[in-house]
Amino acid sequence: AYISGFEVAVWFSINLARFPTSMIPASLIFVLKMLTGTFSESFTMDGSTLIFKEWPVPQLRWSARQVITIAQAKYQSSILLFVAKALGSSNILALPRLLLPNLLLQNVANIAADVVSAVDLSALTLDEDYKKERQRMKHKQED
Repeated sequence: AYISGFEVAVWFSINLARFPTSMIPASLIFVLKMLTGTFSESFTMDGSTLIFKEWPVPQLRWSARQVITIAQAKYQSSILLFVAKALGSSNILALPRLLLPNLLLQNVANIAADVVSAVDLSALTLDEDYKKERQRMKHKQED
């Protein structure tokens, strides 16, 4: 005897703005929007497939509880892989991707460069030519 293998494909797109708050609290909808990283109005999963492989069952007398326990142990890795793939194909992990260390450092460096270029540090230098050039550039930008 055996239990034949089967696959379950899952994909969806939920419009969070239209989701009734009677089904899910508004605070949870806000958290989902925040986790998508862009405060988008939809929560999507492009597609993931849960695969259950064929399982030959020995000719033993088992209780229903024993069959469930053994099936859980047998398919636990498939379910964990499915959850990981599902999260990877959804937009729920957009915010953590935006906070990757290299991207975070790049964004901080860009912001710091913008701040430094916006602040006039020419008053701190003793070079009069540089001060005049900087003032000339500043007036040119204003015109």
